[in-house]
Amino acid sequence: MPLYATLVATLGVSIYARTAFDMFEVWMNHPGVYWMTLAFYSETADYVNRSPDSTPLDFNMDVYVPWRRTNLQRPIEREDVAVRWTINDAFVFPEHPDGLRVAFQIHAPPSPVLQETFFDDPDKPLHVGPRVDPTGQHILRVYGISRARLDAHLERAQDGPVFLPYTGTPVDSSVTAGDWLEFLGYEILNPEGRPGEGLHVITYWRVIRPPPALAVFLHLLDRDGNLVAQFDGFDVVFDDLAPGDVVAQLHTLGLPPDLPDDEYRLQIGGYRREDLERLPLSVDAADNLLWLRTWRPMSGSGEGP
Repeated sequence: MPLYATLVATLGVSIYARTAFDMFEVWMNHPGVYWMTLAFYSETADYVNRSPDSTPLDFNMDVYVPWRRTNLQRPIEREDVAVRWTINDAFVFPEHPDGLRVAFQIHAPPSPVLQETFFDDPDKPLHVGPRVDPTGQHILRVYGISRARLDAHLERAQDGPVFLPYTGTPVDSSVTAGDWLEFLGYEILNPEGRPGEGLHVITYWRVIRPPPALAVFLHLLDRDGNLVAQFDGFDVVFDDLAPGDVVAQLHTLGLPPDLPDDEYRLQIGGYRREDLERLPLSVDAADNLLWLRTWRPMSGSGEGP
């Protein structure tokens, strides 16, 4: 029986690995898919080159592979337009007084939560590409996000209380992670979240210098410190981040359907993907963690430690 179980498990892993390889390597590099995608990137580059607007452009995609970035970057001729790449759950705002433009393919749009948070009107894009898919839908969409809108979110995020873990001591100073990122704050988008739904939290970070590949984790803990829900990610392409960029990272915490009506704690930290080592914080925080506000399902959110 153990041998049979081992063989079944090995077969399952093999099938999964083969499926993943086919999905992310064979299929995505198939000539038909490759050239269709190239045409889409060419359309995006043509828009950037022709538009008189020099506002930075965030190209948001569902899955990142290096050739996607290369094949968009190559045809862009504008040196006055800062281009960044993100993956579904994040936007990057380079320093610019006018804000940001976000471009994406309608078949792989950014998170609906990010769209609702930052787009003024989903029905009014800045630009719609001329190319259509077999169903007649225009593939390319470009939306604008004003700097004033980002600043309003940053102002709310900076009001979110931060504490040293375990002691509950308020943190009033700036917090940096390594010498790469400055933590600008956070906001809970749906504090009225209910069990069985997603609790949506955006954290904001300013780039001090381009970081290595890393992830930020957000934990929801019960009053005994047990993990209830978590989200790990930093959904940006690190190669092109520059000092001054602001990253808005969406964390969606899946709430268990049987979550008791009690008080819960948000806890945040980060780690390097290469070796899973925690990012050192500039404050004397145990375990390189920070406590954020408390939260209670269906009955409002807490503030204290």
